[in-house]
Amino acid sequence: MANNLDENLRPTLNQQDVEFVLEDQFGISRDRVDSVKLLAGYDDQNFYVKLKPDGREVLLKITNWRDSENVQLIGEMTELMCQLGKSVPCSVPLQTKTGSPLGRYVYQDSENHRRECIVRLFNFLPGKIMTPGTITRSQAFQWGDLLGRMHLALDSMEFPTISERTFIWAWEGVPQVKRYLDVVSDQDRKDLAQHFFDKYEYEMLPRMRQLKRDLIHGDLNERNVLTNAAGEVYAVLDFGDCHGGPRAWDLALVLAYLSLMLPDIQRDLVNYLGDAISGYAKHMPNVVRDTCDVETLKTLICTRLCQSLVLGLQSFKVKCDPYVLTTQKKGWFVLRQLHSETRQNITDVWNKLLKPYGMMLKETAH
Repeated sequence: MANNLDENLRPTLNQQDVEFVLEDQFGISRDRVDSVKLLAGYDDQNFYVKLKPDGREVLLKITNWRDSENVQLIGEMTELMCQLGKSVPCSVPLQTKTGSPLGRYVYQDSENHRRECIVRLFNFLPGKIMTPGTITRSQAFQWGDLLGRMHLALDSMEFPTISERTFIWAWEGVPQVKRYLDVVSDQDRKDLAQHFFDKYEYEMLPRMRQLKRDLIHGDLNERNVLTNAAGEVYAVLDFGDCHGGPRAWDLALVLAYLSLMLPDIQRDLVNYLGDAISGYAKHMPNVVRDTCDVETLKTLICTRLCQSLVLGLQSFKVKCDPYVLTTQKKGWFVLRQLHSETRQNITDVWNKLLKPYGMMLKETAH
């Protein structure tokens, strides 16, 4: 995801442009294109494409011109997906006519600037994204389990450009978000976000910088996981925000987005989060045991919610796209609910769920 929130970087391809890219870069003739559908996205364009005569489904991803300038980074992300796809279901890129996974598309923007975007084509993974309010506790566990299996697979990979990148949506970028706080018009909400940003910057960030810098997905939200026909969470999408950092941050992101999907937030919040932690701990017990005390996780979850809430409002000012306001629907309520939960209650519930895995979380890091 691009660092600059003050301009709209998203490409503006239409169906005719998509058909041109498919033929020019991937050798798929226009007469084979049955239908094209634009999918939701932040800074990039993603198109679902159905081909004929066999009904094959593919996903065309157009990376915005700013991110496309970092060819080394996009190349590493693409190779990561290829390697991960051998053990965890995820989107794996197809090759262009020249045998590369990276294609090119050049266009003139609204101000007549020449822009060049990286384009990639993926087989479309079958499945559905989860619907808010319908998620089950089993799916919460599976979401954590999927993250744990992904982290386990990423342990054997090295991608230096990914590992060292930082941007405003990353764990190191949180202090930059404070400059956009004025976009929050409600003073109580602004004060709450300021509280968590300060707590994170001055208490959490120094400790997190001392932890191992592992490869993390960086945005495993509800739109970046798929469920299969049996309703099981099984596949990972979109590695555009992957970077290097503490695994606890990646777990907290899953917990933050899970909290927005619950059937009944007041009733389900602590239990569902505990289920997801249990699913993750099954594969990554050392991460949970060594870095995931209750106070740390609670603060990281709330920080991510604030990060998403503030940056979503700022992006809406520029793009006027309702997609960037997804977190707003329940985010402030969840934030207050989690903030009000006592550390003792959270600890009791989570440790009861973690007991079968031989694990107990501490209330604090000290």
